[in-house]
Amino acid sequence: MNPASRAVFRSKAGSVAATLHMEPGEVVVAALRIAVEHAQKAGTDQQQLHALLDDARAAEAVEQGGAR
Repeated sequence: MNPASRAVFRSKAGSVAATLHMEPGEVVVAALRIAVEHAQKAGTDQQQLHALLDDARAAEAVEQGGAR
């Protein structure tokens, strides 16, 4: 995700948090719970979820390294 996309995401996440009267961290936890629930229904196991998270972290590290 590029810096502009991250800024839009942060803004929208803050808006959702305010609308739901939740802290941003609570919104993240709720989103993760929803993702896990839907992943289970789709047949995605814990190892696959960890791999997706690792891929996302690696992509973010590459983007941050390129932005310096």
